[in-house]
Formats: sequence, C-alpha cells, structure tokens
Amino acid sequence: MIIQPRPQIITFAILTTITIVTWVVADLWRQLVRPIPTQVESRVLEPLTPSLDKQAIEAIRKHIFFSDEEVKELVSTSSSQTTPGTETESQ
Repeated sequence: MIIQPRPQIITFAILTTITIVTWVVADLWRQLVRPIPTQVESRVLEPLTPSLDKQAIEAIRKHIFFSDEEVKELVSTSSSQTTPGTETESQ
C-alpha cells in the first residue's frame, strides 16, 4: 500500500495554524508579564505639610448645615413649584 503525500495546501494550513496560535500565546504572555506603566502627577508626589490650615477649618465651621428634616422640607417645597423649563406658553 502506497501512502500518498499530503497536498501542499493542507501542510500550509497546519503550519499557518501553528504560527497563529504561537503568536497569540506569545502576545498574551507578553501582556501579562509586562509591568503596567503608571502616570502620576508631580504635584501628587510632593510631600504634605503637617500643619493645619486654620482658615480652611474656620470656613468649614461657618458653612450652613441643614438637618434631615430641613432637607426634606426643602426638597418637598422645591418639587411642588414649577421649574423654568416646564411652563407652557399661551398666546
């Protein structure tokens, strides 16, 4: 029994498939091994000053704070009023 040689197209297809699979695996390996570049602003890397900004603390203390009841009251009154975009024009 004589074994016939494979057609050249089959050999070419097998070699191409092996090459593509090897290429994909090598690219995935390169992506997994490569370190992730990080971009950090120089402003973030500057050391912090350990002193407190007293003006900023006083500005926070002077802000108006609302209790939960006042917030609910403000929300309910503002939702019952018409907003500028919802009015209809009649002529």
